[in-house]
Amino acid sequence: MSYNVRGMRDDYAALTAVIREARPHVVFVQESTLLFRWRARAADLARRSGLVYVCGGGHTGGNVILSSLAAKVHETREFLLPLQKGKHQRGAAIARLSVRERQFLAVGTHLSLWDEERETQARLLSEHIPAEVPMLLGGDLNEVPGGPVSRIFGARWRDVATVAEQGEAKTYSTVYPHQRLDYLWVDPLVTVSDYQVIDTPLSRRASDHLPILAELALR
Repeated sequence: MSYNVRGMRDDYAALTAVIREARPHVVFVQESTLLFRWRARAADLARRSGLVYVCGGGHTGGNVILSSLAAKVHETREFLLPLQKGKHQRGAAIARLSVRERQFLAVGTHLSLWDEERETQARLLSEHIPAEVPMLLGGDLNEVPGGPVSRIFGARWRDVATVAEQGEAKTYSTVYPHQRLDYLWVDPLVTVSDYQVIDTPLSRRASDHLPILAELALR
């Protein structure tokens, strides 16, 4: 699952209910709170959603990874992208996980609102991610399909929505869904079984983005 939670400023009970009902193994959270006690807030989001906090938060520009108890955590790290004056700090939360003894690399990110900066960030992030194990990347890319980020990521990975023939599904905004800004990318070693945008009364109250959920299989 990938979910921009807008600082958890909306209906918090609805937000945790949406995640809990989806029963994901991994959640990529964007715009987790950056304010005082951000780690405790991320842990509380995990607990109320029936998950555990893995990594990320204030040191990654608000990117957090949560997981179910079925996922084993082998390694975590944070990746900060170059900060331009007057812009928001961007980065990625990265964790090496396994479910049922199958390892994968989970990468959660949130890219810039500015076109040129966003393209540079996508290139740097792609270069930073190794090709050692199957990779799952989730995030708010602030770009509609077909842009520079899609071309950079598409050179290595597959857009889950496109593979599932759901590329036209809109994720933003919850008031008027009219564009897809939220993505899950996987490398060719990952099989896509299902994909959906969770558009329900609860998810429309929980944030300004609709969450996306995929069922994936590791070879």
